[in-house]
Amino acid sequence: MNRIPAVVILIWTLSLGAAVAGPLDRNRAECPQTPPAQAPQGFMWGMTAYHIPLPDYELYPDDFAVMAANGVRWIRVDYAWKRIEPAPGAPFDFSYFDMVTEEAARNGIQIIAQIGNGYNRERAVAPEWTAKLSTGEYLDALDRYARAVVDRYKATVHHWSLENELNLDYQHVLSRQRAHGWSPVAEARIIHTLNEAVKQTDPGATTVLSVVTVPGYQLFIKEMALIADYDIVGLHMYPAVVQPVTEGFADDVCRAVQNSRNASGGKPVIFLETGFKSDGGEGHTLETQRVFLRNMAEYVPVFTLAVLVSF
Repeated sequence: MNRIPAVVILIWTLSLGAAVAGPLDRNRAECPQTPPAQAPQGFMWGMTAYHIPLPDYELYPDDFAVMAANGVRWIRVDYAWKRIEPAPGAPFDFSYFDMVTEEAARNGIQIIAQIGNGYNRERAVAPEWTAKLSTGEYLDALDRYARAVVDRYKATVHHWSLENELNLDYQHVLSRQRAHGWSPVAEARIIHTLNEAVKQTDPGATTVLSVVTVPGYQLFIKEMALIADYDIVGLHMYPAVVQPVTEGFADDVCRAVQNSRNASGGKPVIFLETGFKSDGGEGHTLETQRVFLRNMAEYVPVFTLAVLVSF
């Protein structure tokens, strides 16, 4: 596999449509400072495949065998709209994701499928043609695509991540990944559309709201909870940019979880992304990545429902 170790996702147990681990104590006054002697029963490591079909993130059948041999039992995969509907109105092409889904199942790996990622400019994951659509046209196209994907894979995939970091959409515009940002009302309609597409197509499925822990994230979580009855908050958190995490980072993780639970009305929390690149530059080494992953592995089980890792 040609991968850059970039992200850790830690997931407590998610099993066939429902989170199993008990809720975080929202009334706990202090965050624990001592990691558990061992991970809780049912704790599972996984990986995020990031944004297929971007360069270096292509998955092949042999990759799943390697994951399984290393104990990976969960994977987050972007069911990239661009790959499924490259031209507006064209027949949906599921051939690549049929392979991904079948190989994951063959190797005993469960999937958290990401749908509706609106990166439609450079490094496009959604079709570039969506950039020219009005809000209403975009929502109609998004709904058709999402329902088709969920319907095709609902027998195998039971967890669906809604969009990708939508609360950071204007930064994605500046980085030329999105053609434009969305108003708060449009963001709510996007999340509502995706959540309804999943729930109506597969009522037993679990939906995950993708959120980056940047200023204002609690308000985004709260607002989305008013419009969409999603099941889990999925955090993207990067407590260390170039160096290993420092003393006190466990408090930051704990408080992010507590804030997210409070903002969502008590929903479970998992980590969909965390980490930093290890492909060179000051502090970007395999050793600092290793230390970071070890720290996360020790402390995150104290706080959350879940974790996956990405290479």
